Amino acid sequence: MVFESEVIEKDEVGIQIMKLQPKLNKRSRCGKNGKLIGFICCGQVLPVYNLAFSALWCNTCDRAVLKKEIADLGNLDG
Repeated sequence: MVFESEVIEKDEVGIQIMKLQPKLNKRSRCGKNGKLIGFICCGQVLPVYNLAFSALWCNTCDRAVLKKEIADLGNLDG
């Protein structure tokens, strides 16, 4: 059984780790297999295959997140 407080602590640690990761910028590339990105605002992690955007909509926070507020979590392995 997972308690709600344990889940909140895990999410907060994930967000703190993402704040230390490099951010996306105009020179970031996906590679042929895609890239994992993380929203710093809530800790949500998504795979992307194209970085031709200036902002993405975060479904968890229900707001637009700029590219400079998104952490680069590395390329996906094929």
